[in-house]
Amino acid sequence: LRLFGHSPDRPIRPLRISKTNTGIQIAYAAIVLFDHAHGAPLGGGWQKPAALLVAASTLASWLAYARQWWHVRHADGGNG
Repeated sequence: LRLFGHSPDRPIRPLRISKTNTGIQIAYAAIVLFDHAHGAPLGGGWQKPAALLVAASTLASWLAYARQWWHVRHADGGNG
């Protein structure tokens, strides 16, 4: 199963995904402020597609951490 370039012989790097997610959230805040400064209503302009991107990125970040937690927890054969 390949998720974010993960394969069993390579560790998952949730920190990198998390940093990307943070960058996307900052960009989203900038888009909202920019749209407001130019008179767009809340949720108008580029805000909806940007919000979907933030949601997808956040979900990807959470999934990466959950997968890492699962792998760490079950690395000893499922006793932990």
